[in-house]
Amino acid sequence: MEQYLGLIALGVLMGAWMLVRSHRAKKFKISPDEAKRLLDTTKGIILLDVRSEEEYRERHIPKSLLMPLNSLKAQAPKRLPDKNKEILVYCRSGNRSAAAVRILSKLGYVKVKNIGGIIHWPFATVSGK
Repeated sequence: MEQYLGLIALGVLMGAWMLVRSHRAKKFKISPDEAKRLLDTTKGIILLDVRSEEEYRERHIPKSLLMPLNSLKAQAPKRLPDKNKEILVYCRSGNRSAAAVRILSKLGYVKVKNIGGIIHWPFATVSGK
């Protein structure tokens, strides 16, 4: 009987942990439509692309700033000195941008949102530098 209670308790704890994690991920997520609206109506928003330079040259959202994920922790404090600026982050599919949001949050940036991947961006993109 005790082992069943232990399994039930473990299941409840795992469920609670997954719920908290899901809520935290949603807290930092923004849809492409909402991101586009903000970019069109709000001055000073930083649109951050965390893909590689090659991916950026191939296709990116206009006016985005390239800062590859592998150099984000080192570059962000220098290139993004205002930790209160609103930052919208994207990558190819949403995985790197989610990691970037976690990194930026740990560095003290307070208004960071994950747009997800450019593959889900229905608006204009450009190629080149």
